[in-house]
Amino acid sequence: IQAYPTLFFMALLSLLYVVRFIPRKGKRLALRDLPLMKVFLIALVWTVVSVVIPLQTGSGVESTSFTRSFGLVLLEKFAFLIAITIPFDIRDVAFDDPNQQTIPQLLGVQQSIQVAIAFALISFVASALLCLNGNYSHLTLCAFAGSTLLNLFFITNSNPKKNEMFF
Repeated sequence: IQAYPTLFFMALLSLLYVVRFIPRKGKRLALRDLPLMKVFLIALVWTVVSVVIPLQTGSGVESTSFTRSFGLVLLEKFAFLIAITIPFDIRDVAFDDPNQQTIPQLLGVQQSIQVAIAFALISFVASALLCLNGNYSHLTLCAFAGSTLLNLFFITNSNPKKNEMFF
């Protein structure tokens, strides 16, 4: 029951992500159509659904040290999700409405790759700090390191001309 307001808000945000309700220049826009919003909305919703709601429902880790590190966990997941979402914007750069002003549309492909790499590294550093705080085991940190390396491979090789299967 404690998670219901959060679930409701995330469901509403997800709905407004695709429903065109914002009047602008004679047409209607969804939240995803607003400049720079797409990647951050995706990361926000997934972060809340994968971190906040499990904590609210008691199905997440409930140790005192975890709740003290809550902001770090949020940063870790949010940065990770931005890092893995930017390649999809790179893929769609030719198809997205130019008014959306996605990161690749504003910065270009190469700088977008650099931004995604930075977010992947921020996520890993947050994981390392959580390990140092005793929230994650060294084995968990090794898994995050492997995941980060794999993500960096895919991020650095992102290209709008790549086959759909790559993404």
